[in-house]
Amino acid sequence: MNKLKIGIVGVAAVAILVLIGAYLQARMREKDKALAEQTDRATQLEAENKRLSNLIVDAKSSTPQPAALRAAAVHGRLSSSAQSTPSRRTLTR
Repeated sequence: MNKLKIGIVGVAAVAILVLIGAYLQARMREKDKALAEQTDRATQLEAENKRLSNLIVDAKSSTPQPAALRAAAVHGRLSSSAQSTPSRRTLTR
């Protein structure tokens, strides 16, 4: 009977160790997947950052055309006059 009890305890211990190993492997796979996703996202953000930096450099190095300057000035005047002019509703009340 003693040998039977020792055998059952031994089998249970081995089963517990196998279950713990499987659990730890599953957790490790989840962490690896999350890390891979973070790495991919970081790579995408680096590419986007480089693209935006290049746009800024291109914008600073190019000289604005006179038509573009006039359009920007007109837009600025329209924007400021629209903000300072009361709306029609407030005038009629």
